[in-house]
Amino acid sequence: LSGDRVTFTADAQWPLPAMPRCVVPTPTPEPGVPAIVVTDRDIPMTERAAIYRPLSLIVGVGSSRGAPAAEITSLIDGTLAELGVSARSVRHMATADVKADEQGLQQAAAGRGWPVVTYPAARLAAVRVPNPSEVVRRAVGTHSVAEAAALAGPGTTLIAAKRASAHAT
Repeated sequence: LSGDRVTFTADAQWPLPAMPRCVVPTPTPEPGVPAIVVTDRDIPMTERAAIYRPLSLIVGVGSSRGAPAAEITSLIDGTLAELGVSARSVRHMATADVKADEQGLQQAAAGRGWPVVTYPAARLAAVRVPNPSEVVRRAVGTHSVAEAAALAGPGTTLIAAKRASAHAT
């Protein structure tokens, strides 16, 4: 508003409106200069920065019947932390439609305010994944739930191979 120099950093190309002349694109924020940062990375908030977190991530989840929400949440949190991405950039949780009534999965998503998107097994079976499972195929009718659900939407890219706990993937 004052017309002072503000840096603008984005880690991906996002559609943006025209910026005022005082907003200068930079590869990284400059110390001491007000900044606008667009990222799904989990970076620390600084006093002179506005961080916008685009809803760019989809969390694919598979689980055993009765998997507890705490276990699912812990697995998701550990994976996001390992990847260095923010839970605030998660658009939704995705899974197989046969898991739509899983209380633990629904509670884990609701605890973060994430909607749950489900796909039929036939749709998930059509998705190529790096880690197919014959056990999952026999149980659910698709070779993958977590990875396939994460990749089922248009224009998606897998940023993490599946990780598993005792009752969730």
